[in-house]
Amino acid sequence: HGIAPCEWIDGGTMLIREAALARTGGFDERLWGYCEDADLCLRISRCGFGVGVVVDAVADQAPGGAKRPGPWAYLLTRNGIAYARRFAGRRGAAAATAKAAAALLLELMRTAARGTGLRPGPPGERWAVAVGTLHGIVDFARGRWGPPPPSLPGMGDLGNAAAGPEEGGDGD
Repeated sequence: HGIAPCEWIDGGTMLIREAALARTGGFDERLWGYCEDADLCLRISRCGFGVGVVVDAVADQAPGGAKRPGPWAYLLTRNGIAYARRFAGRRGAAAATAKAAAALLLELMRTAARGTGLRPGPPGERWAVAVGTLHGIVDFARGRWGPPPPSLPGMGDLGNAAAGPEEGGDGD
């Protein structure tokens, strides 16, 4: 019963006070998808509002990452670094970039292991994640925002959504 405090809630289940949106400016549209909800919750908290989850609430949504592995990895990487920068400054961005680079190496090893038959499964999905991760690191560094590039492998149901990049700020 009631509301339990938390750090962030999923964007698909949010109810937000108008005053909190007015003070924070709402979602950071540069992020386009993934991490935009955590970013908004961080800014709401920093403006003095609480973030919580209604204990008795029930919500459901279908996860989409497996349907679009390249864009999923791209957005989580690029936006995750941007979130880390907002949360902890340059050190946060550096730590998130290092973690993404390590994940990239792991995905390349998984791709090779699948391609050589050492691991079961086709290498294509792991390759899409590796390419998305690499593009996410690079695009954060160059300030490319908006939807994922349409050239990523594994676009899945986002094939028509990637209308074009939005150039912009530095993630702060």
